[in-house]
Amino acid sequence: MERIIVVDCGKLETKVVVRNQDGSLKKAKFPTKIAEANELTAVNKSMAGDLHIVEYGGVTYSVGDPDGTTSDSNSKKDMVHKIVTLAAIAMNVGSGDTVKVAIGCPLSVFMDQELREEYLDYILPKGQVEIVVDGAVKRFYITYRMCLAESLGAMYLFPERFKDSVVGVVDIGGLNINCSYFNNMKLVADSCFTDKYGMRHILGKVRSRLNQTLDVQLKMFEVEHFVNGDFSYVSEETEGKIRGVIEAEFEKNLQDIEKACKDNSWNVGLCRLIFIGGTAQVLKEKITKRYGKRVTIPEESEYVNAEGFMRGLCMKLRIGV
Repeated sequence: MERIIVVDCGKLETKVVVRNQDGSLKKAKFPTKIAEANELTAVNKSMAGDLHIVEYGGVTYSVGDPDGTTSDSNSKKDMVHKIVTLAAIAMNVGSGDTVKVAIGCPLSVFMDQELREEYLDYILPKGQVEIVVDGAVKRFYITYRMCLAESLGAMYLFPERFKDSVVGVVDIGGLNINCSYFNNMKLVADSCFTDKYGMRHILGKVRSRLNQTLDVQLKMFEVEHFVNGDFSYVSEETEGKIRGVIEAEFEKNLQDIEKACKDNSWNVGLCRLIFIGGTAQVLKEKITKRYGKRVTIPEESEYVNAEGFMRGLCMKLRIGV
């Protein structure tokens, strides 16, 4: 059977979109974390529904492991993204299937043809791939590969918003922001950029300030619970302090993003803005308050790139979407 799949492997979450035989789309996501399997892997898997045991290249990994490692590489050309991407494909194919697949990469990689081809060759090996996921051996054949720039998904998904307009797309990811500026559906290359203001940057700032404010040494996952609104085990006084720090860092991060856009020649006050990525949902209230009716934040902003890439892939393959 032929499968058409998009894998958007972010720093915090991996999003997968699969085109079904009837043309409908199936969507899923799981943490972009891996660890070499150990004695606790089976225990963790029994407790965590989105953890998978994966064997590839003679090594056994736990994929989606909450205690696993993530990647700090801007290029994403590393083993974490390779294993997670191949595992995501394997979870959605049968053994012997052929696969046409699109993946995303940072703007800086996409705009350099040599880097883009190296990235594709590393993440998606040509021909047959053999991988074991949760005990099932999967052998699938990659017959077509495509790489698209993060933040371009919005234009593929909402072309009507870009026609005859100046549009700035801010893709707030787990590590970085990828920002694209468009004039009537055409990229303004010298105004497109990547910067550091993703969720991990926010979490680091919040963690540092909370450690000083509360005189503690918080782990990053504890900060994530607070940012996600979980205060069930702290006092009202402490909750107030934590919320104050989080609100201040959210606001500061948006200010930093706007400055970065202006530094790259965006006329932020005179264009349409589209914020995408999972972190855009976290900051939605502040983004909307700041930019009003000029801004669009899609309901499932974390899937915009993956769904847009699927539309781009189907267009390239001349398949209706």
